[in-house]
Amino acid sequence: MAAYARPALALPVLRDAAGAVIPYGDRWDWDEGPPERYYSVTEHPERFAPLLTVAEALAAHLTAEYDATARESEERRDGERVRTVTLTPAAPDAAPLTFTFTGFPSVTLHAGRYFAAAFPDCGCDACDDSVEALAGELEWQTLAVAAGRLRETLRRGRVTCAVSSPDGDGSSSEYRVTRLGARPPLPPGGWRPWPARVGPPGPAQDRTPPG
Repeated sequence: MAAYARPALALPVLRDAAGAVIPYGDRWDWDEGPPERYYSVTEHPERFAPLLTVAEALAAHLTAEYDATARESEERRDGERVRTVTLTPAAPDAAPLTFTFTGFPSVTLHAGRYFAAAFPDCGCDACDDSVEALAGELEWQTLAVAAGRLRETLRRGRVTCAVSSPDGDGSSSEYRVTRLGARPPLPPGGWRPWPARVGPPGPAQDRTPPG
């Protein structure tokens, strides 16, 4: 199986009103925190566009290396075009995943029944996200799902989602679930690794035009 390789990303040089380069990812002294005026402000949202390129590359890699089908669709949500790419592995106990692309721009990764992670999660200037760091998070979490390292447990109306990398690093989140009947049950043995592909991938399916 071929290893995933990040595509070359066009990372623009962005400047503030005075013409100085903005060092996103290393902008604030976190002992003091960012100035209040940078909360809820995103001066250059276009800097997150490379994350869409990374998600496209991940989708192409997964359908090339694993026995999985891709389904694309588009719709309008609150006046914005939103595109989704859903990858469904051939094994029923392997976790499906979906990339949702928005015009912000941003990518949300949904996996299994309940897991979701947004890139960026907020995107305001106070958060000072590094696009390269976000790309790395999106990559390892996506590849970890395909490797069968997503765990979702449901107990007394609470679901715990955790995805871990092979070296033991990982992230987890816990939250209450409502409308449990709206989703199929979790596989009793947990999510398994995606099966490897033995033939060429088929074409993307069910492309739905924007509403």
